[in-house]
Amino acid sequence: MATLSTSGIETGQTIQASQITQIVKALNGGEVTDINIQGNLRVGSLLDVEASINAASPGSSGTSGSGSSGSSGSSGSSGSSGSSGSSGSSGSSGSSGSSGSSGSSGSSGSSGSSGSSGTSISASVNYISTGASSAASPTIINGTSNPSLDDINGGILVVYGTNNTSGIRFGFSAASYTKDFQCTVIFPGADTITSTSGNSGRYLAFSATPHNGTPSKTYNCLTTGLGGLNGHKFEQKTVTGGVAYIPSTSGGADSGQFLESGGILTVGYSYDNNMVVFRSFIAQ
Repeated sequence: MATLSTSGIETGQTIQASQITQIVKALNGGEVTDINIQGNLRVGSLLDVEASINAASPGSSGTSGSGSSGSSGSSGSSGSSGSSGSSGSSGSSGSSGSSGSSGSSGSSGSSGSSGSSGTSISASVNYISTGASSAASPTIINGTSNPSLDDINGGILVVYGTNNTSGIRFGFSAASYTKDFQCTVIFPGADTITSTSGNSGRYLAFSATPHNGTPSKTYNCLTTGLGGLNGHKFEQKTVTGGVAYIPSTSGGADSGQFLESGGILTVGYSYDNNMVVFRSFIAQ
């Protein structure tokens, strides 16, 4: 009966198919082959036996013999590397590096907001009828009158009246007026806008009440020009804001307070510069 053979199986040699098939045939029963097992045979499941199993009886114990010690075995292979050690402490900080070069200029900023609107100046011509007003009880032009201070600012105002002495007052205080103001007043000496002739014996008394501020303001007030009969007039004084500036009446109708028929009066006012100015002209 054939047995499994290791013949021809050597290191470095090619294993032939027949050397493999002999093992397969022996295990699957394709060929009757003796299999000799030295040592224990452990079977984890059923073992079917189709022939007899010959178990050799134990032999008798041999005599003890003492042999000499064998030679030392060869050194074993190196063990695997150990795990990495823990990290060391941080080193001290290095010295500061030199400064870098300057960066490029940034982009331009956005445009600023628009400035506030300037004061509107009118260039229109308006008229007002003082009716039966007088120097002591003048017609007042303020922020709500018709026309108003804004209506005549920068323009021309024609003044009519039925009294021999009419009165007009610029009420900057009542209007809390803080704008610059300039107006030209024409006094024809006529009763109304429909009159066809004027009266040479009529006069217009003029005055102004400048607006006060916080703290209180003191205004420099000036009246100058030509008075009645071409007489020169000049008056300069100070008044507190909120108090009416009434040019002096000394000298009667020919004094600084009055504008005679056919006369022209320029009115100037500045809240920021604390000034009130009257400048009169006489028609020739």
